[in-house]
Amino acid sequence: MPSFWDITPLFRDHSFAGRSLIFFDSLDSTNLFLLKHPELLKEKGLVVATKRQTAGIGRKGRKWEEGCGRHLFCSFVVHSRLPSSFISSITLIGGLSVYEALLRIGAKGLSIKWPNDILINGKKVCGILCQKPTIEDIEAIIIGIGVNISGDSSQFSKNLHKKATTLEENGIKITRHELLKTVSKKLEENLRVAHKDGLTPLISRWKEASDSIGKRVRFLKNGDSSAGTILDIDFDGALIVRTDADKILRVESGEIEYREYQREKPFI
Repeated sequence: MPSFWDITPLFRDHSFAGRSLIFFDSLDSTNLFLLKHPELLKEKGLVVATKRQTAGIGRKGRKWEEGCGRHLFCSFVVHSRLPSSFISSITLIGGLSVYEALLRIGAKGLSIKWPNDILINGKKVCGILCQKPTIEDIEAIIIGIGVNISGDSSQFSKNLHKKATTLEENGIKITRHELLKTVSKKLEENLRVAHKDGLTPLISRWKEASDSIGKRVRFLKNGDSSAGTILDIDFDGALIVRTDADKILRVESGEIEYREYQREKPFI
């Protein structure tokens, strides 16, 4: 492994997340860095973090805005022993872990927007992008996390002023390294729960945090736009939606838009 990558211990008692750290002043993207250096994907529990991320990516290839740069940009290498059918649930575990880490440091008004955005009072403070490298003999998941720490929403482009926020804007002051350690601890805790007790307790906590059950949404399914009511979240992380045409559909990916905040009785 190249000597100029300074891999330092973080939490050596961890099994899944944050055992060791590589820290950079600047990267194009922490996810892309790991994808370009697959030998690092063999490092169980590694997290790569950077002060600046110049070409961060979000879902569907969107650019993740850097803002003032005083934020947390990191990617965890997770070697999960969960059955392959549960791998897609890693996204939910990642979102729940960040949500609970932010609760731990005192953030208020938090919620999770399916599948993986963390909101404060309805504005996005964190995005998560999970990627499964298609590399032979490497069973790893990359959990990329970006959290807006410093400044306020004016640092982002105009179209995000009403959609994005920061921890500082909501009264939370914390350093990048302190937040990284808190997120690492929660991710480790939740992955241990998943491996010991299964996904049921984590999915239940995710539902409570998301406040999504019963909300009306508009979504795309097979290229067609539909509207309906969220009934449940399944163990693969998919939405279970009753459409306005009274059909029950699984929405596995894509965009959703909350249309109303009217609640219906949850699906059992």
